[in-house]
Amino acid sequence: MKKALPLLLFLTLQYAEAGNDRVMKEFVRRTGVTTMTEKELLEGCDGAQRSMTWCAEYHFIERDLELNDAYRDLKNNLEDRDLDKLVAAQRAWIAFRDRDCAFAASDVEGGSMHPMMDLLCKREMTEDRIARLKHYAACTSVRGTCPPRQAR
Repeated sequence: MKKALPLLLFLTLQYAEAGNDRVMKEFVRRTGVTTMTEKELLEGCDGAQRSMTWCAEYHFIERDLELNDAYRDLKNNLEDRDLDKLVAAQRAWIAFRDRDCAFAASDVEGGSMHPMMDLLCKREMTEDRIARLKHYAACTSVRGTCPPRQAR
């Protein structure tokens, strides 16, 4: 949880990155919140708990969409025999991330901070996973250290 507080400060400073319609559309789809603009949402990151939770949700969605892109790019470049392995690994990783973050945020369970802390954890773990998938996609090392690629 101590790692989440610097991340929260980082989130409050990020509203300069506003302008991503794809993220805002997904935010509205997931939360049902339609009463504010992206700028209003991100400027409220250091306000009331509900606003900070929405902000954490928005930034998690940014990373989640980036994760989906990285996953799709890697999937499209793997040999057929390895697709099932990647799909199984990704599904297992998502289940692990969600359960690990539920545990990490359990010290504030039932409180107003709980959803935000869960989202901050998921964002951090998702950023790590993005880096891993991008590593796999860019990997050109010797056999045994990179997933096989499609012949081009």
